[in-house]
Amino acid sequence: MRRSFVADVVWVLVLSACSGSTGDMSAAGASSTVTIGANVSSSTSLGVPLVTTSTPEPPTIAQTTTPTAAQTTVQTTTPTDAGTTVRTIELRSDGLGVVAFGDEMQEATATLIGLLGESDESQSEAWLGDSTVWVHWEKEGLNVFFSDSSRYRDDGVIHLFQWSYSGLEFTTPDGFGVGATVEDLRSAYGDRLTITDFTDCGVSRNELSLDNAIGFNLGAGDPVDPDSRVEALYAGAAPSCD
Repeated sequence: MRRSFVADVVWVLVLSACSGSTGDMSAAGASSTVTIGANVSSSTSLGVPLVTTSTPEPPTIAQTTTPTAAQTTVQTTTPTDAGTTVRTIELRSDGLGVVAFGDEMQEATATLIGLLGESDESQSEAWLGDSTVWVHWEKEGLNVFFSDSSRYRDDGVIHLFQWSYSGLEFTTPDGFGVGATVEDLRSAYGDRLTITDFTDCGVSRNELSLDNAIGFNLGAGDPVDPDSRVEALYAGAAPSCD
């Protein structure tokens, strides 16, 4: 009992001492704050240090986005002229494909010059009627003949009436031209071919004639020999030798 009493007395004295010193600490400004850096503060109150620490927030990084252009597909087209037809020469029984027997000379020659360029030679001959005009393209091996009178027309207008060809570029619609063999022609046309062996204006020729419309000139070749080759072709009304 005595020890408890003594302890109580000591506790009362401690409380009194603290109560008596409270005013002095307030008057002296017993509270002080010290700022450390920007994020740490130290406080003392009633003689007890208080440290508060704050964690800095990470810096804000602005996100930048690079705009990407939408994918663009460019389609290129090569313009073509609607209705344009590529015209070429064919060795036909009725003309040359781009021109026909009976066409006026001025129109026919303009068409051929447009395809082949200027002719190498032209001259007039008294072969048929009052006037016969021969026009020649050396490189192509093409000859065309005009007259004011033929079986195609007889109105006095100079017109196309025959062609002959000895070049290598152009062929018949069936693909036959200079260099074709008799066997080639026989295989394709059979009995439609007939043999013509005659002298034309002083020149002896061996020929195969297709439907009596297109002549395949074999030169000195034998029309019976399957290996004989075509050296020239012609079609149209034959001129007289007068």
